[in-house]
Amino acid sequence: MKIITDFSLTSRPMRMRRMDAGFSPTALFAQGEMGCVLSADTSDVFSDVDGQIPASFGHSLARIDDLSVNALHAIQPAAALRPLLGRAPSGAAPGGAIDQGSGSAFIRFDLADDVMPVSFPDGGTFDVMVFGRQGSWIARDVTITPSSSLNIGPLSFTGAAAGVLPVLGDIVGWIAVDRTLTNAEIARLVQYYMAQGAKGLLVPGPELNRDPDFNDASKWATPGGWSVSSGTASISNAEGQFNLRDNSAPVVPGSVHLVTVDISSISGGELVAFENGNNDSINFPAVTGTHTALIRLKSGGNTIAVRPSLGTTVIVNSFSLRELRPEEDW
Repeated sequence: MKIITDFSLTSRPMRMRRMDAGFSPTALFAQGEMGCVLSADTSDVFSDVDGQIPASFGHSLARIDDLSVNALHAIQPAAALRPLLGRAPSGAAPGGAIDQGSGSAFIRFDLADDVMPVSFPDGGTFDVMVFGRQGSWIARDVTITPSSSLNIGPLSFTGAAAGVLPVLGDIVGWIAVDRTLTNAEIARLVQYYMAQGAKGLLVPGPELNRDPDFNDASKWATPGGWSVSSGTASISNAEGQFNLRDNSAPVVPGSVHLVTVDISSISGGELVAFENGNNDSINFPAVTGTHTALIRLKSGGNTIAVRPSLGTTVIVNSFSLRELRPEEDW
């Protein structure tokens, strides 16, 4: 599978609109588009792969039916890899009881090995949106080769930033379509799934690192061999997991951050987004280019840094840190 991600979100990308009373995501396929529409709605989810036994709250899902005409259903044959069906009222605290007796349905992944695959026999290039109770996310230009799958879980989804699924929370639904979604279509989709309990698109606020392009070494903590000079940060054959960080970047426990790095050279290991205080980390791909990860600062955390694994030699052109919130919360 080849994955190409075009992360193109900007601050405040669109104003939330009043919900279109008659809108359905299936309208996006009126011109024969390929893709799928999945929802946690209990009329579309099943505990068996054949779609004969309706799923019940608090129990695992084997199948979620595609609402589009393409019949690209999400099916997980392995019982140990199936997420759970839950429900909770609007405003319920994240991560609560799986069945709170009333409210909107959701899908809870265990963030360890649960995954729901959607097989695409013909492949294609898709815009993919996933809608969660703590936020929603879009991945642009996701290339899926023929007979491969669009996978939701364990920690991300095909084509998306690393670590996105824990940030989105319980999942309300997702959609893939083999063309570029317009801003108006994105707004309608967000409103549609918000009516089912989702939050809006996560969008970034201002840059938090004072010198993301490494033009001023005084702005950076550079332990263990890190060097900041002439527009790059570098370390050679790292002898430990040393954090490169801006000590003055304001971060708040509970907040979600988008970490973006541009790597011009790397060998011998990996670069990692790291939450100091809880030791949570997300590995970036060990290849050159621009990479993104999402990480939540938990209670007790005090900074977000990047650090190399042991033995890594890496040159970084930029390190950006921006808080993410659902657009309606800014």
